[in-house]
Amino acid sequence: MKLIQKYLPNFEYREHRGTSIAVPPAKAYHSMRTLDLNDSRLIRAVFTTRRFLYGIFSKSGQVINSAEFGPLVDWVLKLGWSVLEEVPHRELVVGAVTQPWAANVVFQGLSGPDFMAFTEPGFAKIAWNIEVHEVRPGVTRLSSETRVALTDPVARHKFRYYWFLFNPGIRLIRWLALRMVKSDLKHQQTV
Repeated sequence: MKLIQKYLPNFEYREHRGTSIAVPPAKAYHSMRTLDLNDSRLIRAVFTTRRFLYGIFSKSGQVINSAEFGPLVDWVLKLGWSVLEEVPHRELVVGAVTQPWAANVVFQGLSGPDFMAFTEPGFAKIAWNIEVHEVRPGVTRLSSETRVALTDPVARHKFRYYWFLFNPGIRLIRWLALRMVKSDLKHQQTV
């Protein structure tokens, strides 16, 4: 069973992307975990557009700019997400409760059990993962999935508009991130 299934088995929104690459699972996993989104002008543009449309702020109220990205997992943890569980070189699940439709988005990371038990009205519970598995010797399937569960009808209503507006950018970022990892790993093989 996927770890993400353990933490968010019931969800209302889901985004999933994957790619296959001719490298060992541990190498693909490490590359995705340490991906620097700052290396993509298009990803930076998506975040700039989102900031323009809605505003992205850190917990301290400072505007998050693309220069602050750094390694993917380190960056999201800095934003307030938490690691729910990790099986090294196989799957990592991070999660947060938040109100992504708010002007000042705050991500509240919780422990795995607290995340599963969270039911406070007016929030979105969001979990995403990085997962790898060997499909045949020397070929790895690398994927990432996001799941969202809403805690009440009001949150469901607000999230529906947020998702309509920002889902294209979220999908584009995920697609570009996987493409970047695949390209980087192919480049490493030729060097």
